[in-house]
Amino acid sequence: GEVYVEFLPPNTTSLIQCMDQGVIHAFKALYTRNALQNLVEALDSDEGVSLKAYWHDYTLASCLLNI
Repeated sequence: GEVYVEFLPPNTTSLIQCMDQGVIHAFKALYTRNALQNLVEALDSDEGVSLKAYWHDYTLASCLLNI
């Protein structure tokens, strides 16, 4: 058969797949809540930890554990 290619303008995913918006919004909210909760727990448990030091030590592995 014949294949037709149609180029779409950038940033149209949310218009074409509007169901994704809810999933992405929920994921971002949950991720942010968990990241900040871990931050508060780390600051409460150890007096020597500063905000800057916590985010400096926040690695990709930390991010994946949060997810």
